[in-house]
Amino acid sequence: MNYVLAYPTFDDAVTRRLNAFRTAHEPERAKLVRPHVTLVFGVRSVLPSDFIAFCTSQIGNMVTIPVTFDNAKIAHDPYDKAYKMMLSVSKGRAALTDLHKRLYDGPHRQEFDNTIPYQPHMTVATNPNRAALDLIDISAIGTFPIQGTIREIEIVALQDGSLERLQGIALQP
Repeated sequence: MNYVLAYPTFDDAVTRRLNAFRTAHEPERAKLVRPHVTLVFGVRSVLPSDFIAFCTSQIGNMVTIPVTFDNAKIAHDPYDKAYKMMLSVSKGRAALTDLHKRLYDGPHRQEFDNTIPYQPHMTVATNPNRAALDLIDISAIGTFPIQGTIREIEIVALQDGSLERLQGIALQP
């Protein structure tokens, strides 16, 4: 399956706290992928080369996207059948939502599930038991708001439990 991920960059201290938090509260995913915002979820219906070409054309000459994560919330993910603690994007939300829509307006559009509204976020903890997430102290990440900048978008393939980078696209400063 192919995904499109946006990687915010943060101050080093924020990055260390995010990595430690994710390692404690979603260790398998933390080993698999660094902190990110998912723009396209699990596309299967197109050849990777066609998917890369389409995504590259949509991302094109985009400029960096300043992002602010302003709170944490817990929601159930019906695909993973687990609860997730997510940091919600406020600043940068419109740009990420617009890009998400454009990235699904291609040969794989039938895979877009419009029953779940897209909410740009970064997942930092996952558990099948919501009560376990309710006990987590989010302040270990630091105080809100958390600010970063998306400078890179990556097209990846998830195969046999590992991510393979298919194409990285640097955003313009």
